[in-house]
Amino acid sequence: NSKTLVPGTSRPVGPTCPKCPYENGCYALYGYTGMHQRRSSKDTQASIYTAAVAMIAAAKHGVIARLHVSGDFYCDGEIDKDYIYGLCDVANEIRELSGKTKFAWTYTHIPEEEFEPFRLQLRAAGIVVMYSDVEEVGGAVVWEFDRIDELKARNPGIKFAKCPAQLSDKVTCSTCKVCWSPRKLEVCVVF
Repeated sequence: NSKTLVPGTSRPVGPTCPKCPYENGCYALYGYTGMHQRRSSKDTQASIYTAAVAMIAAAKHGVIARLHVSGDFYCDGEIDKDYIYGLCDVANEIRELSGKTKFAWTYTHIPEEEFEPFRLQLRAAGIVVMYSDVEEVGGAVVWEFDRIDELKARNPGIKFAKCPAQLSDKVTCSTCKVCWSPRKLEVCVVF
């Protein structure tokens, strides 16, 4: 899309997401994202193949892919470990062939205490995962930009970076890179 300008993947919202924190559903249920997620498959192999194509295309063009524009790392209420291991295998193979070190980024609603070992494994393979709705370094939150001082007051010592691609039509995810460097930049990204 015009914001990311990178290859992306979708998984169906519901069977591949943990319990949703949004009462009325997330952005992935509507518009173009909703259309794609309704057509996507929760099948593990299909998800791995789709991610492989996106990561190869991204590596070929010097960008990184956006995994799970909709969906997450679950499948029917459990962490889809086969999917995670498959993503790592694909990323490691691409690294060997291309020499690149980062291939994709995404977000998860899975609690950190449950997902952190998998996040670290994905990170080592070149896939950056940010915790969504977590007000800490390396997290991402949805918040009104003109009320960002409230976030800062609640979280002293944490830097919050407004999504540059939402602030300017001249910036895209492919040029900004904050979402795959939040821990390095010591920020929490705000959308």
